Amino acid sequence: MNTKTSTKSRIKNMVIAGLLIALAIIIPQFMPKFVLPPFSFTVASHMPIYLAAFISPVVAAVVALGSALGFLLSGLPVYIAARAGTHIVFAIIAAYMLKNGWAIKNALNVFIMLLITGVVHGGLEVLVVIPFGFGGDVLPFTVSVLGGGTIIHNAVDFFIAFIIYKALSKANLLRDVTVPLSAPVATAAIPAQEVSDAAKPAIDTSSDSAEEVAEDMKESIEASAEQIEEAAEGLENSIENAETSAETAIGSASETLKDAADSMETPVVAEKTDEIVSHTQE
Repeated sequence: MNTKTSTKSRIKNMVIAGLLIALAIIIPQFMPKFVLPPFSFTVASHMPIYLAAFISPVVAAVVALGSALGFLLSGLPVYIAARAGTHIVFAIIAAYMLKNGWAIKNALNVFIMLLITGVVHGGLEVLVVIPFGFGGDVLPFTVSVLGGGTIIHNAVDFFIAFIIYKALSKANLLRDVTVPLSAPVATAAIPAQEVSDAAKPAIDTSSDSAEEVAEDMKESIEASAEQIEEAAEGLENSIENAETSAETAIGSASETLKDAADSMETPVVAEKTDEIVSHTQE
């Protein structure tokens, strides 16, 4: 069983290596480029190499050679292809640093790996272009532009490769390949009944709590209803008392007005009576 697995892994490594070599050859032909001799920037040109470094040092070295072939066939100046030929060194270093996931264990390790591979990468490219007329008086320019630019380019392409590698790993496309990243942590399958039994106490507790809350709400509603009923009865009594008081006040006012009218009418009647008596006597 182990022999079958090992054979399958080796075959898959070969297939992936072939695909990455093809990609490394194609990228220099078609990807956008920026050239400032002796520096040149080809988008994602180191990405296949770093993807290979995530698999193994051997795959990384083979893909780096394929990348050099791609630059040689691209029609770019020979010194650019010579620079690409040095990639095999930083590719192997990166692959060993990525082995077992050490280089991506934390941010510090990533920085250390990019610093080492960037300096080696840029330093070798500076050395290899010197015979092509980029030494002597222009050496400081070569070191600053080519060396510094390569360190930045190295880091950018690593992160592109890392993002792609993570995506491939999540899709299980690299499941049978010997990779530095840990395989996705397998979650132990928990039987549904065990989950149900474990969750039952919490569910029961929640149910009891819900019943208690419902009971408290019911009692509060009943108490509120009683208070509302008492308030309604009190309002009704107040209205009745107000009506009685109003009737009493109206009655008293009527009597007062009547008495007042009577007191005003008495002298007038007496005067009229005297007048009538006087006319009768005449």
